[in-house]
Amino acid sequence: MKKTSNITKTPKTNTKQRLIAAAIPLFAKNGYDGVSTAEICEAAQANIAALHYHFKSKENLYHTIIHQFGTESLASALRILRKPERLEEVRVRLESFLYESVELFLERYDLTRIVQREIEAQVCRHPDLFRSTFHKMFEALVDFIDAAVKARFLSPSYDSAFMAGALFAQLSSAIKTDPTNRRFFKQTLTDPVYRKKWVESTVGVFLEGALPRVK
Repeated sequence: MKKTSNITKTPKTNTKQRLIAAAIPLFAKNGYDGVSTAEICEAAQANIAALHYHFKSKENLYHTIIHQFGTESLASALRILRKPERLEEVRVRLESFLYESVELFLERYDLTRIVQREIEAQVCRHPDLFRSTFHKMFEALVDFIDAAVKARFLSPSYDSAFMAGALFAQLSSAIKTDPTNRRFFKQTLTDPVYRKKWVESTVGVFLEGALPRVK
């Protein structure tokens, strides 16, 4: 009698997704120029013809990876950063924005490293792509703060672009240094307790100086 196996075979992910999944950690670790098409195909267990079929080139694969991440990040920001109707909503929406951004950027840490590497580069490889995604994410935060200022929820003396830049810088720095903080200070944004403390403290510092002064 022929024995039947109890192991259920799961179908492999399609080749296109395997190429994307294989390329992300390679680009994150070595940068665009430090990764060859052959290395990506070897990691994805695919041939070079498959990469050219799905993406035409390594450049287009790289573009696709950043575009998908940028689009997801922008969608999250636009959903949260709606025009506030009252003061407390300013705090709630800013905290929600930071919570979701931290979660997204940490869950996709390799993607975050790729984006940060591009931002820090002297010459951005895809400036139009960044303007249509991550820069629009920044603009959404500027518009949100500006709306709060115009509604007199925040001090009229505050520059919306400057404050949005400060929040983005704080967020970027926190994500980038999280592995170091985890190693040396035993603090990590992956810990819900510490993440809550970081978000509330960041927003608190931001709002404390931005609230209108009561005479």
